[in-house]
This record gives sequence, C-alpha cells and structure tokens, in this order.
Amino acid sequence: MGFIADIEARTQSERAAILAHQFVTGVGDGTLPVEKFKHYVTQDYVYLIDYSRALALASAKAPMLDDMSWFAGLLDETLNVEMALHREYCREFDISAEELEATVGAPSNVAYTNFLNVADISINRGFQKWSCFPYQSYCSRRPPVGRRPAELVVAVCCPGSWCFSSGFDQT
Repeated sequence: MGFIADIEARTQSERAAILAHQFVTGVGDGTLPVEKFKHYVTQDYVYLIDYSRALALASAKAPMLDDMSWFAGLLDETLNVEMALHREYCREFDISAEELEATVGAPSNVAYTNFLNVADISINRGFQKWSCFPYQSYCSRRPPVGRRPAELVVAVCCPGSWCFSSGFDQT
C-alpha cells in the first residue's frame, strides 16, 4: 500500500466526520449561509499568508538544495498563483483585497499556523517537510519526489483536514 493510501485507510473515521460536518454539507447542498462561507474564505487567506511564512522558513533551513528548491517552489505557487486565485474568487463574494489584508486570524487558525512556524524554527528538519504535508498532500496527492516518509512523527490527519483550523470556529 502506498503512503497516501495508508494514511487514508488509517483515517477513515476522521475523513467521514469531516465530510459529515455541517459546514461541508452546507457547502455541498447550498444551505450554508453566505456570511459563513465568506468568513471561511477570509480565514483561508490568512492561513495562506502564514503558510507561506512556514514554507519560506523551511526553505531557508533546508539542509539540501533539492529540499530548498521544493519548498521555494511551493512558496512561489502559494504566493503567486494560489493567493491570486483566492483574491479573484473572493471578489465574486464582494470581498476586496483590502478586506482580505485586514482580516484577523481566528484563534484556531492562528494556533495552527503558529504551530507550523514553530515547527520550522525549533523542530528537527524531517519534521519541517511533514508539518506542511497535510495541505500539500491535499493539493498534490503525493509525497515529495524521491523522499520516503519514514521519519513522519506527527499524528497524521487526513488530507484537507487543515481547513478545520481556518474557518470553522466562527462565533
């Protein structure tokens, strides 16, 4: 069994809970109030900013050039592609770039992104790559080329579960 298939098999109950969450089902069936979705997309933007910081730190601390390049590539894609698409999408909901830039992170969003950045600063090098992996796995569905995930030391969440940290703790 491959790495991603193994993670998915081990996290079936978590994945089912995510798919059954009222936010996810509300998006799927159109019953989620627009204001809640707007909160989510603005929090996701805050997440992308701090996630970019984590990628930059990981690139700076990477021990090998290919690792530096991998993180720098992800940083470039996040800052210059994904965030531009995000701003464009937010305009469809009448959310301006200025409003996005002024968004204050929700407590769980800040806690998660602080974890990513602290991991990059203080935890071993193998952990850097894997602290970013759930999100990147969600995007690419494969581990970094040429890397074995043997040193994965965190409790692995299912791909995409990071979104719980960015938008679901609304008041």
